[in-house]
Amino acid sequence: MSQVVQFLPKSNKTARENMGAFIAYCRRLATFGADLEWDSFGWEVADYFDIRGMGGRSVTLNFTEFALRPSVSGPRMEAPFCDQVKAYIRYNAAVQERRYPPHRDIQAFRALYVAQRENGRPDLCSLDGHELDRAVQILLGRVAETSAMQAAERLQKISLFLAEKRLSTSAPRNWKHGIRVTPSLFGRVGPEFEARRQQKLPTQELLDSLAAAFNVAVRPRELIETSVYAILCSAPDRLNEVMCLPEDCEVPAEWERSQAYGLSWRGSKGYGDHIKWIPEPMVDVVRLAVNRLRESTQQAREIAKWYEARPGHLYLPPHLEAFRKEDVLSTADIYEIIGVGHTGAWARRNGLIPISGKVEGRGKNAALYSFQDVERAIIGMLPRSFPYFDKRTRLKYSEALLVVPYGLFNERWTTWSCMIQPVRHDQIAQALTGIKTPSGESPSLFQRLGMAPPSTTTRRATTHQFRHWLDTLALKGGLSDWDMAQWSGRKDVRQNRAYDHESSEEILAKLRVAIDDRDRSKGVTIPVPRNFPVSRDEFAKLEIPNAHSTEVGFCIHDFASSPCQLFMSCINCRELVCVKGDAFRTRRVEKMLGDTRSSLMNAKRMGMDEWEGAEDWIRAHTTTLERYEQLHAILTSPDIPDGTVVRMDGAGRYTAMEQAIRDRLGGETLGALAKGVERTLPDGQV
Repeated sequence: MSQVVQFLPKSNKTARENMGAFIAYCRRLATFGADLEWDSFGWEVADYFDIRGMGGRSVTLNFTEFALRPSVSGPRMEAPFCDQVKAYIRYNAAVQERRYPPHRDIQAFRALYVAQRENGRPDLCSLDGHELDRAVQILLGRVAETSAMQAAERLQKISLFLAEKRLSTSAPRNWKHGIRVTPSLFGRVGPEFEARRQQKLPTQELLDSLAAAFNVAVRPRELIETSVYAILCSAPDRLNEVMCLPEDCEVPAEWERSQAYGLSWRGSKGYGDHIKWIPEPMVDVVRLAVNRLRESTQQAREIAKWYEARPGHLYLPPHLEAFRKEDVLSTADIYEIIGVGHTGAWARRNGLIPISGKVEGRGKNAALYSFQDVERAIIGMLPRSFPYFDKRTRLKYSEALLVVPYGLFNERWTTWSCMIQPVRHDQIAQALTGIKTPSGESPSLFQRLGMAPPSTTTRRATTHQFRHWLDTLALKGGLSDWDMAQWSGRKDVRQNRAYDHESSEEILAKLRVAIDDRDRSKGVTIPVPRNFPVSRDEFAKLEIPNAHSTEVGFCIHDFASSPCQLFMSCINCRELVCVKGDAFRTRRVEKMLGDTRSSLMNAKRMGMDEWEGAEDWIRAHTTTLERYEQLHAILTSPDIPDGTVVRMDGAGRYTAMEQAIRDRLGGETLGALAKGVERTLPDGQV
């Protein structure tokens, strides 16, 4: 990206004068091309953003209002608002490199356009906080809450920019959008959790249908679609990462000695390239899927090699090489090359001009075209980024696994023998549900194979659901947060939380299994005397009747019998259960440990100043600090395997029930009861 001189407003100019100078400056910028048509209401910017999985499709910035329907373009924005928006978009693209097009910025401007039009003529020079608030309400009414928050964050940046650059008289510098998307981080019960869970996970019916489709697919298109889904069901992948797999994606031969199988993965979202290991039950499936993809796309890679080695020359299959010696081609000849009907219409769309005059042996009325013109038109159909399939990793089309002959995914066309295209994100995503187009309906994968489509196709099914599903399965299997982040290709383990869809019942079952396993239990629930009257499994069910999430672990208190006896004092409760390897809750323990130390220091300072009640606070914080230090030592110990269930002993604090017994019978009686319990355990066990 070339260096761009920052726009500097004039302090002695009005906001409208500065805005005029800003627009004039942005008109002269070379961002999006020096020949950019400024007055156009749609800017084509595909060449300036690296978007995986788009396959060289058009990326247009439309300076229009909100549309009534997704497939319909909205009315154009009026001046001067439209020019102000264009200047902001072009300037920000020039001064800061961005990977994705600024569609959220335009969405924010659309909301502002509606908000300002309610008060008069839309004009950013007069933007104020009330109009920003109204724009947030408009966003919440038109798009999903998360999308609205992202667009509202752009509104904050827009307001700050206008204020700093003196482009608005009343744009606030410190305006906040106020949207708080706070999904229940610990809630795992009720209809809201179940609805969220069903939305994120594929159904068993869909998984079974994909498995059946994988086994019956024969044509290249279905082989490619089912093979991609087989890979998505075998490791927690993003579809854009699958799109960028190289042909030689299987791990090198020297890794085979480890008896493991993986794919060489191109990382995304800040995570580097890595090897993604495939679980053993899915190894044969993924091997077959990769081989199918490799065989189905081999012809396209050969065509790509031709164009890489001979730029400017048309590839022709061996049986059509004779056409290369011809000066002119008829529509019938062109049909043999491209395999598309109505070749005359194709020639006109591509600006080909027929050659007048009769040519021997070609027919009196045949339309004839120069071979060079035909060659130039076909070569012009190469993807924009050719020869690079993925500019970020410099992967070439001749090396990519998912490059196919042109027209393979169009049921109404014959596959071209001389042109290629990458498999696009939408072509794979729409295989599950099909799609309705202006020219008709494109059937789903299941319909094309003559299968009854699963009921999930009546709603929105996404490729990302398989990533959520695999992560949830890994959590059920006891995979640690760090291992899951590595397997999924995440830069931050905190991102795992968005993929955790375990229900309370599943967590409860996992805790009971761990309690029943002597090697995975630490704490007061381990000791079970040899003559114990019940099995360990029965003991686990008695000991843990239910469980719910807390900030530092799981509470196994039976609320059906009594309310919480130590509210907001979980660390001092014997019914707190923690799981070793839970990175999120380990960080929470570390934070609580630091907060408690700070509170203890404050209490000691107050004790030195002889504040009333300070001694009580010192004792309370000292006990709490010891508890957190003990728990933190256990959760970070390398000697304790991940997945171990940890339950701490009592902290010397009484519950309301124990306090009532103490008040009724006296402290000595309560102590005698405790000693009686200890004597029921084997010697040396506590």
